[in-house]
Amino acid sequence: MADSDSPERKQINFTIVPDDQPGDARTDVYSSGITLYEMLTGCAAFEGEDIPEILSRVLQRDPDWTLLPANVPLRIRELIRLD
Repeated sequence: MADSDSPERKQINFTIVPDDQPGDARTDVYSSGITLYEMLTGCAAFEGEDIPEILSRVLQRDPDWTLLPANVPLRIRELIRLD
């Protein structure tokens, strides 16, 4: 299990909406797309030294779509990239 201060744990905390901050359907769609991207690529969609840096990258750019394996079906690629 990851140490509570480890980068892995911080990444997990970053992607989960706390219970006291209700999200809506957009939050669910976004987190599902990011989770699918990370499952298919085997890496984080956004990298950074700390939470503010990761959040900045989320707002500034898209994930690196070239990391998706070539055998991912077109429909899945379209689903992940929905805006």
